Amino acid sequence: MSTGHRRPRIAPTAGLAVLSIMAAQLIAVPAASAAGFERLLNGGFDDGTDQWWSTGNTPIAVVDGRLCAQVPGGTAEPWDALVGQNDVPLEADQPYRLSFTASADRPVAITAAAGMAGPPHSTALSGRVQIGTTAQRYEVAGTSQVGAAKGQVAFQLGGAAEPYRICLDDVSFSGGAIPPGAIGDLGSPVRVNQHGYLVDGPKRATVVTDDQTPLRWRLLDDAGRSLAGGTTKPFGHDALSGDSVQLVDFSRVRRPGSYRLRVGDQESLPFRIDTDLYTDLRRDALA
Repeated sequence: MSTGHRRPRIAPTAGLAVLSIMAAQLIAVPAASAAGFERLLNGGFDDGTDQWWSTGNTPIAVVDGRLCAQVPGGTAEPWDALVGQNDVPLEADQPYRLSFTASADRPVAITAAAGMAGPPHSTALSGRVQIGTTAQRYEVAGTSQVGAAKGQVAFQLGGAAEPYRICLDDVSFSGGAIPPGAIGDLGSPVRVNQHGYLVDGPKRATVVTDDQTPLRWRLLDDAGRSLAGGTTKPFGHDALSGDSVQLVDFSRVRRPGSYRLRVGDQESLPFRIDTDLYTDLRRDALA
């Protein structure tokens, strides 16, 4: 959790999959929208602000068991002030429900949304909700058209002319068919630049592993011959990906060719080392 860095925003309401926005005490929740698995951690804020972040202009704190945010006035767009949680898995064509209890020190409209944390910032679920001064239960429900292993749930609080204070509690984001922690195979844990590396440039790779001791690595050519080797450098937790990683630096290799990087019994996808990797980049970008 960080309150000092702006996190990637979920895109505005283009391409929404909103089926309902409701105060739960007024309208019964359909059984279908309640199915699936809980996707959020610390939704009741028993562990303080753990797992939750906000943009630097919107400080958050847990007060009387609720997450309260001081929202600035005068921002232009809803996503100019955010509170959210990352690393939320999303599956396409699955129903989801984002529900929460909220109140503010004056009536205000906010956007509750889920979607991709990075480009193209596609929205899986979004709804505009009118928050009153008395705590009520709200829900946004729908079917996601977005699949992402590390999605995001966010409350878009900006766009108000005057500052206000909002408090959230019992935040839940449920749905999907795959249990938490079983999203599927994300590929080799040895992550390289698949486009390639320049002969004269730096050549670095990342290994996703919980192992804290250095690991042996080898650089293999097309024939499976080992051209270079060494040991990884433990890095630890990477805040952007949420993974525990180690680093490989093979910058000393300057021979053009096609390669794979092997760390232990794991191999990367193939990649090139070449003098010119970008001749076709303009054409590829246009395509």
